[in-house]
Amino acid sequence: MNSNYNRFFIPTPISTGQVIELPNYVINKLVNTLRQKQGDKIRIFNENKEFSATILELKTGRIKIIANKELAVIKEPAVKLHLFQCILKNQNMDLVIQKITELGATEFTPILSKNALVKLQSNKIEKKMAHWFEISRHATEQCGRIKLLKLNHPIKLDQVFVENNVASCFVLNSKDGKRLLDQKKIKRKVAICCGPEKGFDASEVEILAQKGFRNLRLGPRTLRAETAAISAISSIQTVWGDH
Repeated sequence: MNSNYNRFFIPTPISTGQVIELPNYVINKLVNTLRQKQGDKIRIFNENKEFSATILELKTGRIKIIANKELAVIKEPAVKLHLFQCILKNQNMDLVIQKITELGATEFTPILSKNALVKLQSNKIEKKMAHWFEISRHATEQCGRIKLLKLNHPIKLDQVFVENNVASCFVLNSKDGKRLLDQKKIKRKVAICCGPEKGFDASEVEILAQKGFRNLRLGPRTLRAETAAISAISSIQTVWGDH
């Protein structure tokens, strides 16, 4: 099947021959952005399978499709990557979520840190979570994955919890730490913690050290926070993952 066909995440079970009425967020993109018509081909996927599909019926506010053939899917990376990211300015945070989704990260946890330029209000968390989910969903549809990035609710830095099956924990630190190539190769799950635009507070660095996070140096240059997070995920995928 042509890989250029548009892909859409459908949060329901899918089987060959099944007729599905598309959710509103897909209808809006199909009609208003992509200008697709009855008879056009698309791809649909949930977090288990992917199918080719045909638009059967296209009316205002209603689109029906039929799932045609189950397709081969891209395997998820063997190394599971969990990014703990201190909250950044809006566009920077969106960029990190978009790119780490494309790069194969598994899990994302926003961190409330002392030096953050953005202070997330408690009454706006759910709205922000919905926005981040949309960013990640669009990235998943674009890049060919079928597994969505697991988005956790924001936590304080001292609440960071690393599961027992995590093989390595790194905190990004441009001034200290070993290079990735000097680290022992791992095959399981990696946790990475990246600071805000102004960097970690000294007390936060100590907290992370007590939790088992080791300093990881990405090079001699000082990177922007969003660049550091994306670079770390990409580097780990290149050295230990599927890139």
